Amino acid sequence: MQPMRANPSVWHRRSLLIWGLCCALAGAVFLVYAFGSLAAGRGEYVMPLDDVYIHFQYARQIAAGQPYVYNPGLPPSSGATSFLYPYLLALGVLLGFDGLNLGLWAMALGGLALAGSAWLVFLLARRFATPRSAVLTSVAFALSGPVAWHYMSGMETGIVILLVLATLYTVVRRDVPGCAVAGALLALIRPEGGLLAVIAAGLLLLRVLRGYGLHVGRALRKRPELFWLALPVLAIVVQPLVNIWITGSAVASGNQAKSVLGMIPPYFDAIAGTIFGNATRIGLELLTGYNAREGWYFPFVLSILALVGLVGLLRRRDTRLVGVLLLVWLAAAAAAIATLDTAFWHFKRYQMPLIALLYPLAAWGVAFWPRRASWIGQALLLISVVFLAVTFAPFYGRFLLNAGYVYEQPLQMARWLAANAPEDAVVAVHDTGMMRYLGGRITIDIVGLTTPGAALSWRNGPGAVAEYLDNARPDLIASYGHGHGYGLGYLADTSLYARELAVYPVELDEQANVALAAPTQGIYAPDWAATDRGEQPAQPSILALIESRGGRRFETVDVGNVASEQAHRYQWRDAERLGGFPTDVYEQRVVGCGDESCLVLDGGRRINGEETFEIRPEDAARDVLMVTRLHPVNAGTYTVYVNGNAVARRWIPALPGAWLEVPVLIPHELMTTPTQIRVVPETPGGHYMPYHHWFYQLAADAGVALPDEPPYATFQDGRILLYEPELSYDPATGQLALGLTWGTAQAAEGDYKLFVHVLGDDERIVAQIDQRPWQDTLPPGNWIPGVFTETIMVDLAQVPPGRYRVVLGYYDPVSFERLSSDPGDDSQRVYLGDVEINGDG
Repeated sequence: MQPMRANPSVWHRRSLLIWGLCCALAGAVFLVYAFGSLAAGRGEYVMPLDDVYIHFQYARQIAAGQPYVYNPGLPPSSGATSFLYPYLLALGVLLGFDGLNLGLWAMALGGLALAGSAWLVFLLARRFATPRSAVLTSVAFALSGPVAWHYMSGMETGIVILLVLATLYTVVRRDVPGCAVAGALLALIRPEGGLLAVIAAGLLLLRVLRGYGLHVGRALRKRPELFWLALPVLAIVVQPLVNIWITGSAVASGNQAKSVLGMIPPYFDAIAGTIFGNATRIGLELLTGYNAREGWYFPFVLSILALVGLVGLLRRRDTRLVGVLLLVWLAAAAAAIATLDTAFWHFKRYQMPLIALLYPLAAWGVAFWPRRASWIGQALLLISVVFLAVTFAPFYGRFLLNAGYVYEQPLQMARWLAANAPEDAVVAVHDTGMMRYLGGRITIDIVGLTTPGAALSWRNGPGAVAEYLDNARPDLIASYGHGHGYGLGYLADTSLYARELAVYPVELDEQANVALAAPTQGIYAPDWAATDRGEQPAQPSILALIESRGGRRFETVDVGNVASEQAHRYQWRDAERLGGFPTDVYEQRVVGCGDESCLVLDGGRRINGEETFEIRPEDAARDVLMVTRLHPVNAGTYTVYVNGNAVARRWIPALPGAWLEVPVLIPHELMTTPTQIRVVPETPGGHYMPYHHWFYQLAADAGVALPDEPPYATFQDGRILLYEPELSYDPATGQLALGLTWGTAQAAEGDYKLFVHVLGDDERIVAQIDQRPWQDTLPPGNWIPGVFTETIMVDLAQVPPGRYRVVLGYYDPVSFERLSSDPGDDSQRVYLGDVEINGDG
């Protein structure tokens, strides 16, 4: 059904009038939002999203002749996922719109795009609908709260919508060159726009080819303008090729940080489930117009009209191409958007082009409504217009609110940096836009939008982020802490946030906030001392073992440090899904060490499957000592395999809140270049949590020979050996020193605690010590072949004078069952000797 057209002169005058109306509406929206921006910014133009200022920074550098450079003096990056938009903003910089005033230029671009889009909505609607319906639809579009918000947000969304509508209009008119140009621009403005452009060009080409019996050669000879349709395809490859040329990677770093496909761990069903869930939700909200968090985007009746319009297009042969295009567009775009973590962020920023398509469809729905009840279609359209106009105020309020948040937090932080940070300071940031744009300092984007390589660490969780920061060593950290949903609270609990220099709390409206990731951000000076201490073992028993065996470190696998993992071909997997981040970071003491040197900061992984990696020994003729730092939250065991051969089983005692370093001796006969190490844990219901693996080549004469004399006592069928003990009591201090020499020739087993009891004549315990050997650090299951000596101090200062027996034994800390000893008494205790306390010390 094609409505009757007025004569050309009347149509021309009417078109000019309606174009003027579109410009007036867009101008009014621009003025309202511009004054709102000034109000929220206390007299300065402030945008409601920090991401806007990422584009602004790239635009400033383009104007300075440095495209793709985010931080002057550093390599280029591809943080702006829109290829074309920063160049449009750069024109504003060249015209004098710099600093916060560039926001006015961005809103002006949005205003022009809104005028053009409203005009295109009218032209599209007018193809099948009456002038009245077309005008009402155009007015409803321009005054819609969500639409106005996005055109004035400072992002490229409004221009994307303009080009989507322009591409649709050219297909409706079957304008091949126009479709090619509009589609190419659409591909350049957003990556997903390229998908829509190719679909449009492909369907239009197919429509033309059908007229020539699908004979491509004949069609091209008769219609050479079809060559134009290659333009959108060429435009799609422009951004990846430029990315490769300038940054070395085809994928924009912004996309790497946002894609669900980068989920870690990469559980296929979880990724597929997230994408399916996002796609389903997108479809439902397109049908209803309602979002549980933000409320109504458009009335349900608009979707009803749009469905009627779509069905009407598909039923008519002459309009079926347009119907198929819209159907494929909606499905393909929803599927593409569903792959983003940010699919619903910023008031559906990525979905707005789909929502915009509902407007011309709704007008066509009125036109295709059954004639007998045409008044119903008109009434539904009128209801939609009123409803959409009502949404203007709440979305405008959200603009003011979020622009105010940006003013109160990122802007003030940027100004603090500009005023207080040294000019050569490097600042690690979460919200990277304003900090770089107005802060004027080199930034490290921990999310990875503008810093190449950071996105992978961000995906791996707070432990990997801490390791990334350790590699980068920024002078300051300007970021969120507690309250941030992606684990920055872990970092805030460490000395990475050692000294608070400034803090900016904001009271957030959770239903309307899209500007900030948490209520509080601060600027902190990190202290790297604990991180430096984490680069080498700190457990006294391990240090003594390394020294006694003449160990020289040749390899370090820093678990959770993505760069170190990649260098060692590190892989990990989980056997079952447990909650939490893939990595975490803690600052805590090493077991068995009480001074400040044992307070260590380290990031690592949470694994319940296995880990594998490669090392390269320097001397294949020498044994290797492997030392693993664990956070022993969950009790369990793990087995170490070297080139497929099991070499040791190790026990993990439950010692949460401290680091435990565990040794494994690897015979040189098993070493190759490279050598594959595989660690398979058994921690039922919990995680094996490695943070570092160090490898030492031992001295050639560092054998495992045991003393010639027979052991004083044995446990565990001779696998645990105790040699002649030494007792020394100091009356001046009341301290009893027990010198114990332990040994094993073969694998001792288990997580057993040592007890030392000082007994009176009545067998009453007057003093005792309960700990694992060597200050609670070496349960028998973690010994390596050979001997080691420890001294245990027992405090007898409060024990009355008398003669006391000293005994020793082992017990299971869970069941309290004691190990049998040889020799031993009925209580499985080994007698060590007597101590005399005479009371005159």
